[in-house]
Amino acid sequence: MTCLVCDIGGTHIRFGLSFDHQTVAQITKLKVAAYPSFDLALRDYLRAQNDIVCDRLALATAARNHDGIYHFTNDNHWVIDPDKIRRDFSFQDFLILNDFDANARGIAQTNLEDLMILQKAHAVTEPHVRRMVIGVGTGLGLAYINPDHSIQPSFGGHMLPVLLTPEDHALFDFIHSKTKEKRAMIYEDVLSGRGLYHIYQFLSAQNHLDCELKDTQEMLRHPHNGLVQASFKIFARFLGLFAHQAAVFGHGFGGVYLTGGILDRMIPYDYFDVASFQSGFVQDNVPVVKKSFENTWVYWVRDEFISLKGLVGLCATPI
Repeated sequence: MTCLVCDIGGTHIRFGLSFDHQTVAQITKLKVAAYPSFDLALRDYLRAQNDIVCDRLALATAARNHDGIYHFTNDNHWVIDPDKIRRDFSFQDFLILNDFDANARGIAQTNLEDLMILQKAHAVTEPHVRRMVIGVGTGLGLAYINPDHSIQPSFGGHMLPVLLTPEDHALFDFIHSKTKEKRAMIYEDVLSGRGLYHIYQFLSAQNHLDCELKDTQEMLRHPHNGLVQASFKIFARFLGLFAHQAAVFGHGFGGVYLTGGILDRMIPYDYFDVASFQSGFVQDNVPVVKKSFENTWVYWVRDEFISLKGLVGLCATPI
């Protein structure tokens, strides 16, 4: 049985094939903006694979499900009808998984060589403790890996942020003033591709400067710009604060695994300020809690296709 695995993000869509239900082959990454519909992107990929016939499609996405129809808030606002996909492409089965469920499944079976250590623990990790997967890309995701390798999903970036300083309050007041939908501010408003640029816009306004750079991609191309470097530090500290809360609320001290497109653009090039992350992550709590944070390993996941590996395990399930 040949399984087609696919991860639809806000900016990119990733395809792969699994022939043995263990590994992923023929991985391709496409821009969502290049395709007005998922169907066209899927046809393009299959055509590039000589129109291979696949028995099963396993898909990871953060799309919203309304009466069985999936709506995306990506670059082209795709809509997917699973029944139509089955008919048009002759899949015997179509599985849809939350994107961070897929990420966590992949990370649960990853090896140490696939990881980069960002914080070494002061002690050996206790067995039977939850691990956390946090991803920053177009949005902010969070999932927990339970000791039995089952996955606990969450609403992730929709957690209300901790604001510790007057500057923190000013930053979120600034973002709120720019937000069309007047809702509560959330961590995702700074911990996302869009959020990183929000920080830069705020710092530019604070310094009475026009925004020299026009989007997040330009920021990542100008990492030595003073305001960009300051933005990176604020971004890393808030990611530490988010990870801190997530660890306390979910007792996720078995390890923190960072992934996602923004971090993949920052960490390999040494743009990610680890010290700022730790200043948010390890707080001056009561000794037993502080010790738990100091004894938590923090990793970056090198494999940007980890979600596809997580989907492969589902392909082994008989149709």
